[in-house]
Amino acid sequence: MVSRLLMGRFLIRYHSLAILFSVIMVLGLDSCQRKAAPAPDYLGNGLVEITVPFELSPIPLYRDSTSGSVLTVLTLQQTNCPECMSCAEPDRFHRGTILPFLCGSGSLSFICSATGNNRYQIRIDSIGQMAYLSKTAGTFYTWNDYFRKQAAQGEFFSFDRAYDTTILYDKPYDRAALPKADRTFRAHLRYEESKSLRFYPVQVKGYWMQLKIMEGTATIGYCWMIWRDEKHWLKGFQFNPE
Repeated sequence: MVSRLLMGRFLIRYHSLAILFSVIMVLGLDSCQRKAAPAPDYLGNGLVEITVPFELSPIPLYRDSTSGSVLTVLTLQQTNCPECMSCAEPDRFHRGTILPFLCGSGSLSFICSATGNNRYQIRIDSIGQMAYLSKTAGTFYTWNDYFRKQAAQGEFFSFDRAYDTTILYDKPYDRAALPKADRTFRAHLRYEESKSLRFYPVQVKGYWMQLKIMEGTATIGYCWMIWRDEKHWLKGFQFNPE
C-alpha cells in the first residue's frame, strides 16, 4: 500500500515536471524565434519611379493596400528635396513633409517595401512612414534592374582616389571578415589605375554590387563593392555628359 502511494506521488511529480519542462521549452523557443526575426529592410525591394505628372494633378497616397482611405496627396508643394545630388536644381522642390529617396529631372523615386495587386507600399519620409501608391502612378524596379537601367542610360561610377576610399574587391565576402585592402583601396585586384576608368553596374547581390571596369570601349575586368549600408547608398552615380 505504501509503495503504491509512493509510486503515485512519483508519477504525479514526474508528470508535473514534464509539463513544466514542456512549457519552458515552448516559451524558450518562442523567445528565440522573436529574437531571430530579421529587422525590416529599410531599403526595401527597390524603387518606385513616379511616372505621372504629379505637378499638374495631385496623386493620392493611401493608408493601406485596399481601402480608399487617403493618408495624404503627393504634390510639388508637399515634397522635400532629399539633396541626393541627382539633380541640378534642388530649389525646385519645396520643404514639405513627403521625402522621396531620389529626385532628378523632375521625377521622384521612393523606396518600395512591398508590391501588392494594385498598389505599391512606399516610404515617404526618413523615419519609415509608409503609404500606398496606385500602380498606375509609378513603375517598380528591383535594385538590380534599377542599376542596370541607369548603366544602360550612360550612368557609371568613378573613384577619385584623392578623396574616395571605396574599397573594390575581387568577389563578395562575408562582411564580418573582409580581406585587407592595399594602398590603392583594392583587395585581391590587379589593374592599372587611371582617371579615365568607368565602372558600370552589372548585378546586385544583397549588399554587394558587381561592376564592369571599362576604359573607353575596352573592358578591363570586373570587381565588387559594398554599395549600401542599412539605410543609405554608399556610392552615387556620376553623370556621363557624353
